[in-house]
Amino acid sequence: MDTLISVGVSAAYLWSLYALVFGTAGDPHMTHGFSFTIERGDGLGNIYLEVAAGVTMFILAGRYLEKRSKRRAGDALRALGALGAKHAAVLRDGVETRIPLSLLAVGDQFVVRPGRRSRPTASSHPETPRSTPRCSRENRSRST
Repeated sequence: MDTLISVGVSAAYLWSLYALVFGTAGDPHMTHGFSFTIERGDGLGNIYLEVAAGVTMFILAGRYLEKRSKRRAGDALRALGALGAKHAAVLRDGVETRIPLSLLAVGDQFVVRPGRRSRPTASSHPETPRSTPRCSRENRSRST
């Protein structure tokens, strides 16, 4: 895509320079008349410098906006990642201990209290019911 834009901008710029130097576009007091009919001409009185400048400006503005939005999205993802749990309450031999998530192993039973954040997912535990918080399972079993 950049190649096509570069070729278009270069063609507009080079044609404008050619028309200014060798054509009638650079003549003093040069004006374009208005006509309702189409007239055939050689085009040496037309310049396209504004097209070259405008396309370049829009491309640079678009790249700036894209970079800014990517940076903001990255900041939002980093802030979201910071909200995750750093520790887990693990049940080992009937005793609940808090350990860092890096020490959590597959098959560990972890406890999720209401209102707490939990990063481990059901994919880390082969039994599907284990992914449900323990207090929710107990409350559900008591209510039925």
